[in-house]
Amino acid sequence: MNATKFSRCAHHGLTLIELIIVLIILVGLGGLMIPLFAEVSEDSARSTTSANLVAVRNAVVRQWNDTKLVPLPGPLATPATIRTEASEATRFHLHWLFENPANDPADAGDDFTPTYDSTSSIGWNGPYLLSHSGRYTIDTINEFTSDYGAADDKAIFDSYTGSPIVMQVVGLAAPYDVRIVSAGRNGKIDIDRSWSTDSLVPEGGINDVVDDEYVSFILR
Repeated sequence: MNATKFSRCAHHGLTLIELIIVLIILVGLGGLMIPLFAEVSEDSARSTTSANLVAVRNAVVRQWNDTKLVPLPGPLATPATIRTEASEATRFHLHWLFENPANDPADAGDDFTPTYDSTSSIGWNGPYLLSHSGRYTIDTINEFTSDYGAADDKAIFDSYTGSPIVMQVVGLAAPYDVRIVSAGRNGKIDIDRSWSTDSLVPEGGINDVVDDEYVSFILR
């Protein structure tokens, strides 16, 4: 009888040791898996953001080819019911990919009629992207300024921090040096909008892109 009790106790003790060993193994595997999951998440954010950058670039090219020969409305002038023509900087705000400026009620009576003309193949023929991620927010600390759009404009976000993707245009006349830019992991636009694409460098040099990601192209 005593032998049986000892055997059961030994068996129970051995099972507890086994459980401890299993737990140790699981903790060790968990420590190995966490970096792997982080890497997979980073790769997913990078690939999704890259796809979004390319999609925005392609939409911008289509919109530019349709509207480069027509005026677009700019900020309200005085009196407040009259708009001036958009500056070249305003022309490149990304919300034009979603919104036809001819449909803006504030522009009633103005001379801006960029609706698409099928005969001439000129005019706004969007939307050039099917959906937007959210709304643009002015955040000067992270360099999301009014140079890239107005507050509450429709926007496409990156997959790192959910920051708006922006368009940087260098030059005052065509051909334009253009970039579609994601703020990357730090959520801040590190590329100055005045820098030419050819001057951009990584890793601490002059005109360092830091962790920003971009696609560049020329608009003529």
